[in-house]
Amino acid sequence: MAILILSCCCGCDEDKMVLELKDVQNFQAVEKRDASELQISGLAFHSALAVKKMTEERQGQDLIVELHLVRARKGLSGSFNYTVGLPARVNRVLFGKDRKEIWKRP
Repeated sequence: MAILILSCCCGCDEDKMVLELKDVQNFQAVEKRDASELQISGLAFHSALAVKKMTEERQGQDLIVELHLVRARKGLSGSFNYTVGLPARVNRVLFGKDRKEIWKRP
C-alpha cells in the first residue's frame, strides 16, 4: 500500500491525492458556535505524506470537505485541524472522495 501511495506521489499531480476517513487516526468533528462551524481534526495515517490544504465544495445541501496530501516535507505534517463554516442550507458534511458523512444537522 505504501509503495502504491509513494509511486502515485511521484507520478501524479500531488493535489489529486485526497485523504479518506479510513486513513485518519484520532478523527474528531466537533460543532462550534451554536452549530455554525465544525472543527475537524486528526492525523493522516500515511508516514510519507502530509496534509497540504483543505478544500470545500457545496453540492445541494451537502458540503464536501477534502484534505489534499503531498509528500511530507519541512513545514508540513500529517496532523490537521480545520474549521468549516456551516451555512444554514447545509444539512450534511461529507469527507473525502468516498463521501463519508462526518456531520448531520439534527
